[in-house]
Parts: sequence; structure tokens; C-alpha cells
Amino acid sequence: MQSEDEFIRICNQLEMSVSLTRNAQLIWRDWMDSSCVEFKVDPTSWISCAVYVTMIEDWKKLNTEEQGIQGPSLSITQILQASHMNIVMFFIKMNKLKAEHMISRIVVEHLLKAEQKYCISIALFQKMERIFQEVFQSQDTMDNNYANRELLSSQLLKHTELCWSMFVIAKGSLFENCNDLLTSFQLMIGCIDHIIKQVPVFLLRERFSTRPSNLQQTSERPTSVLRVLCEHVKLQDYDDVANMMNQHLLPFIDDLEKKKEGYTELTEIAFLKQQYQEIYKSKKDIDEIHFLSRKSYLFPEKPRISASGQADSARYSREVETPVKRAINTIQGLKNLLNSCSSTPSPTLLQYFKQCHKDPTSVVKQRLSNLERDFIQGFASTMGIHMCEVAKQRFQIGCKLYFRVMEAMLTSEEDRLKQTNFSKLLCNDTFHKSLLACSLEVVLLTYGTLLSPSLSNLSNFESSASFPWILGIFEIQPYDFCKVIETFLKEETKLTRDAVKHLQNAEAMILDCLAWRSGSSLFDAMDSYISSSTTSPYVPPSSGEPCVTFTMKNRASEMFQSPMKQNSKTVDAVGTSSSSSEDSTQTSVATQRGLRSASLNVYITKVSHLAYERLQDMCSKLEIPNDLLQRIWTCFDHCIIHKPLLLKDRHLDQIMMCSVYAICKVVEQEKKFKSIVAVYRIQPHSSQMVYKHVLIENGEHDSIISFYNRVFMPSLKTFVLQFQPSRQSTPNLSPVPSRNKPTTLSPHHVYVVPGKTNLYISPMKDSPFKSPLPVNHLQMTPRSMLLYNFGESGPEGTEKLRHINDVIQGHRRDKQVSKSHKQLKFEDMDASTDNMQQNTDAYAKQSPPLCLPDSMAELTANLKRRKSELEADRKVPKIKKEKK
Repeated sequence: MQSEDEFIRICNQLEMSVSLTRNAQLIWRDWMDSSCVEFKVDPTSWISCAVYVTMIEDWKKLNTEEQGIQGPSLSITQILQASHMNIVMFFIKMNKLKAEHMISRIVVEHLLKAEQKYCISIALFQKMERIFQEVFQSQDTMDNNYANRELLSSQLLKHTELCWSMFVIAKGSLFENCNDLLTSFQLMIGCIDHIIKQVPVFLLRERFSTRPSNLQQTSERPTSVLRVLCEHVKLQDYDDVANMMNQHLLPFIDDLEKKKEGYTELTEIAFLKQQYQEIYKSKKDIDEIHFLSRKSYLFPEKPRISASGQADSARYSREVETPVKRAINTIQGLKNLLNSCSSTPSPTLLQYFKQCHKDPTSVVKQRLSNLERDFIQGFASTMGIHMCEVAKQRFQIGCKLYFRVMEAMLTSEEDRLKQTNFSKLLCNDTFHKSLLACSLEVVLLTYGTLLSPSLSNLSNFESSASFPWILGIFEIQPYDFCKVIETFLKEETKLTRDAVKHLQNAEAMILDCLAWRSGSSLFDAMDSYISSSTTSPYVPPSSGEPCVTFTMKNRASEMFQSPMKQNSKTVDAVGTSSSSSEDSTQTSVATQRGLRSASLNVYITKVSHLAYERLQDMCSKLEIPNDLLQRIWTCFDHCIIHKPLLLKDRHLDQIMMCSVYAICKVVEQEKKFKSIVAVYRIQPHSSQMVYKHVLIENGEHDSIISFYNRVFMPSLKTFVLQFQPSRQSTPNLSPVPSRNKPTTLSPHHVYVVPGKTNLYISPMKDSPFKSPLPVNHLQMTPRSMLLYNFGESGPEGTEKLRHINDVIQGHRRDKQVSKSHKQLKFEDMDASTDNMQQNTDAYAKQSPPLCLPDSMAELTANLKRRKSELEADRKVPKIKKEKK
């Protein structure tokens, strides 16, 4: 009853209409009646969320009926102030609601923009405060002069208010749809520069009070302070800041000063605040002027005091004080990586182009020109008309990365294939567009880096230009874009962890839904394969047990070529041929897979890996035994290979959940759909749209249960019923995807050092970890500091071996473990001594000290001796037992 009274109080304070109040109350009560415990703990804390959802949905409805309505009837600021809720807590609760309930797309988009705006605003406001503190003289320098101290305080407050007010107006007017931290920061630096020039020189620190002595009173504005500011905040893009100031900010300020002439009765700060209110009323989101008065709802709660009496300041500062520095460092890291690169083809690339049957240089340049035009137009229409120059700069950075990766890719292929003619690849339009799109995706992600104080696990915000936006701009099929991602990551090894993760997530998005949309080139590829092949994609194992599937090396040079010939050389699955019958069978598997094009083969394999990994996790949480997991996987795999139209305009996870339910039900170990969905919801990639909004037919959508009954089961009933326990024969189980090749099929031998335990040596040839350059010790991790690369010579290599010997011997002397743990744990060397496994005294006495050879001669002799022993073992005839 108390929560109902609070609901009415908030609605009355906001002066909501009766209909809006009733709608908000229905939404709120629906949430409270759900099974989620969090809603029942503190019902009043969710009132503001219900009011917000009602306001946005009402705004959408009115905007549909009557054009020209600029914003919702109530702003986020008004709702939070009426409900006394902190904005960070509001965002946390709204994101919780997105996971638990169906929230309309218009609400989700408005919420995302509001959170991005808030994160940028709070980061820049706190940064601006610190900059002004560093620009103005400190109180200690005023020589106990009370008047000067008072003047300093008043001027600091006044110019901080002027600067922030001017900045939020300029940002709202010039970059209305741009939630870009760096662009906003550059604009703020320009505003600070403009305001500083109005401050009395004696109130500024010496380095910021510099005035060009040779400049007279002309219309030319001095820029020396701007350069000093950029250096002070470690912003190396001085030219970009100067261009933004000259092209956008100064003309805007001139227009603002002309407009002020009609408001002579207002002070400068009052005029600026009035101008901002016009922008705020049109948006109805967050009143950024409230940062100046430090309204409590806008700032995260202060860090809690721990039991030791110390505040958790590290987490607090990381969340709200470092996003600007992090963004600058991330962007600067990318620029440093591409410092020596050009936005045009390098001499090495031009040489590759000349080796083609037809030199593609002119075509490449013309394609880039067309794509640059499309990119700038798309970026400006999405982010704002004033972002054209920004779009051009980012496209040029993307071109540098594009040519850098292309050169690395061709060099790698030349080393592998011993050829320099790559005509089929370099004359493929889709390859170039996909590679450029991948490069630009990295650039867009880098500039979009922003740490959210309400979602500490989110490092990069989605925006209107987030993936797959770039695919639409360049008109690239997701299936084609997927062909370059793995090669891109393989050749560009210096990408940030966030960039690598982002591209991997983009690939997963393509695998589970994007490539399965109507009109996808994937269906054309699968139709061609099905119509030209009568063989099954898999050879079922004779024993009924799942076997290992073989994957091809995903190289762009193969992904963009015609279907492979039925030739074992084109299938990199086994490695080398073998005379054994087992190896011949596996080669047959690989050859049959080779009937598909290289790209389709790799795509289906990637889908299988992703699907099986997710299925394993779900079955583990549902406590489904391994034998039943294998049957579910067979059903799932059958859908992917033989029923691809079931996935059309649907999601991979929908087929997975239906397969789990169907097989469990038919073998009489039923799992309720409610339990399956509950497990799916805790997956990191889950979305409620997957199980609440499934395509049925002709544009009709319903729940996943309806899809199972009306579409999935009628299509697969015959196949699924074959798994009934009463059936004498069941379908052969599909092979289980595995990323690791069996050691029996490896062309290389792994040697055991004689007399040594847990010490194995394998050749470095073809190793992905082999580096052509000496290892830089500054780049090594604490564990790899003990890395010895066999083949090293000189005293440094000997010293490394001795160091490893010392560590191992010291480890064995000092540590003791129970008899059940007799293996040395090399991976635990870096752990603390309290966490190490301990050896027993008996084991220490029985086992001789483990030593590595001190020289290459000794190592070579050991290897030769061990090789001879292995060969001798093979020649010894095996004794067969006589039949009794």
C-alpha cells in the first residue's frame, strides 16, 4: 500500500494525465507480478522506470500520429528528481528490465542515447573542472591577499560556468546526434581556450598566460594557448582541434554573440543558460546545466568505506574519472600503430598489383574514392551534418589499416605459396570492400571507446554507426564479410584486446543470425552445394561414437575463390597423407567436405563450433548426460546442414533450444521449455527477442514454444522420432566439432627427454608461436620470462637454461605435495608460495633433480638417443596371446 501511495505522489508531482498514470501503473504492476525477486525487494525504486517507459512510448505514439513533436512530455531529469533516484541506479535498473521484459525498441534506443550522453557529460565535466584548477593560480600563490583570493575564487567559478554552458550549447547545436567522446573533448578544449583568453593574466599560471608579443590588435585570434592546452591534456591532435575551432566553434560563437544583442537585459551566463533550455526542451533527456549546481542525482554515490576504513577509491576513480584519458590513449595507440603507414598503396603493394594479370591499381583507387564518398555521406546523415570532416579523417585512418593488413596478408601468402600473382584475390571487389569495412570497424570502435559508470563491464557503447552499420553503407553481405575476419586478426597482431573481442563478437553475430537473413548470399552458396553434391557433409563414425571434424585454414586467398577441386591438396585437414586405413578414412571425410567451396566449408565449420560450444554449456547447466548431448547435437547438426531454411530470418539459438526440448522429450527425459529458456537467459550472448519474438510465417512472430509446435516439429518429426528408445536402429551420431587435431595425425613427433618427467620437446617448424625476430623481454609476461627458444646460441641461451634449472630445482626442494599429486606444475611457478602444490619428502628422495641440458650438443645427443629408442621399439614384434 505504501508503494502505491508513492506511485500516486510521483505521478501527481509530475502532473501526469489520468491515462498516462494508468498506463504507467499497469506496466509497474506487471513487473511486480513477475517471478524476478529484485522487483519485489524494493517496488518503489522501479516506479521511475515505469513512468519513463510510459513517457517514451506515448511520445512514439504521438509522433506517429502528429509529426513535429520534438521530445517526450517529461524528461529523465524531471522523473529522477520527482522520484529522488540517482541516474546511475536508474540506468542499472533499466538495463535489468531490458533483460527481464520486452521493452520496445524506441525505449531501448532513447535509453542508449541518454546513457551515452550522460557518460560523456560527466566525464568531460569532471575533466573540465580539473583543467580549470590547473590553469588558474592556486590560492597559495595569492600571498595571503584576501581580495585577490576572493577574486580568484569568483573568476574561477564564473569562467567554469561560462565554459560549461557554452560547451553544452555548442555540442547540442553542432553535434546533435554525435555521442563521440573525442569529438566532444576537442570541442570542449576549444571552449576552454576561448574562455581563458578573457581571464586576467595574473590569475592564470604562467604557461597558460602566454600572449604572442608580436600580435597587434587585429581580427586574428592568438592560438598559442590552444597548443599549450593540447600539450597539457596530452592531446596530440592539435591540428584537428584547431580545425574544429576555426571551422565550427568560432563561427558558432560569432552567431551566438550576434544573437545576444537582442537580450541586453540578460547577463552572459543567463543568456547562455536560456539558449541551452531551448535545446533541452527539444530533447527532454538530461539537463546538463545541473552539473554546475552539482545536483546529487547526477553523480554516482561516493565509494563505500571498507572495514579497514579505506574508501574503494580505485573502483570509483576508474569508473568516473578516467574515461577521457582512456579514450585518448586508445586512439593514440591506433595512430602510433599506423604512424609509418600511408593511406595509399605502399611500393610493396604496388609491386604485388603489377604481378597480376591486369594491374588493379587504378580500380583500387577509384573504388576507395567511391567508398569514401558513401562513408562520409552515411556517417554525416547518421551522426550529424557537421561530422563530414570527422568522417573523412576516420576514413583515412581506416585506409592506412586496410593497406597495412593487405600487405601483411599478401606477404604471408607469398611465403606460404611461393608465388606473387594474386590476381583472383586482388581483382575481387568483395574482398577489397570487406577488408576496408573490417579496418573501418576497428577505427569506429576505437573512437567509440567509453567506460560507463553504470555498466562497468561495458567498454564500448553501441551507437547508430555500430556494427553492422558499415555493411549497409558498403552494401556487403554478412557472409562475405565473415570471410576476412579471421585472416584480418591473424595478420594484424597489434590490435587492442577490445578490438579483437569486438571483431570476434561481430563474427559470432554473423554466424548466429545476420548471415541467415533473407537475401543472404549464404543460401545461394548452400543451394549450389546441395544441388551439385549427393554426399553427406559428414561421414558418420562406424562405432556410433562422435568423431573429430576437420577444419580448413581460413585464408582470404581461398575464401574469395571459386569452389575447390576434389583434391586433397586443397583441404588442409589432415596435414599429410597416411598409409593407414584410419588416416584414409579421415582423408575421405576431408575430401567430401572439399566438395563445398572453401568459404562455405569454413563457414559451416565455424557455425558448428559456435553451436556446439553453446549447446555444451546449456546441457551442462541442465544436467543433461553426455550421451544425450550427442543425440541433441546430431539433431541440431541435421538442421544446420539439411534444413537450412529453418534458420532463415531466425536465430541459431532458437534451433538449439528446440533441439534440446525435442530430443529430451522423445527419449523420455523431458526438460521443460521454461527451464531451457531460464538457462539460456543467463548466457552472456542471450537476448529475450530470441525466445519471445520468433518468426512463424509470413511476417508473423510468436514465442519459441509456438515456433516449436507450428514449424520446428512438423519439419523434423520424422527425424526426431528415430531417437525413440523403442527403435532398434537410431541415426548415426554427428561428429563433434573439435578445434584440436589428434596427435596421431600430426606429421611431427613430440619427443620426451630421456629420464625426465613432464618435459616434452616438439619442433618449432610451422609453429604459430615462432617469431622471426628476437623476443623483446619488455614485452614478455612474467611466465614467458622463463621461455627458452631452442636454437638460441651464445651465453644468453645458456644462462636461460641455468635460470630454468635453478627455478625447477628450488621449486622441488622447497615445495612438498601429497603422493596423489606427483607431477610438476610448471604453470604454477608464478603463483604465490601459499597456493603451490607441495611435494612429499619421499617423492623428493626417489626422483632425481630435473635439469635441462646446458648446451645444444647435449640436447641433440639426447634427442638422437631417444629417436633411436623409439625406432627400436617399433621393430620389436608384438606378442600375441594364444587362444585357449
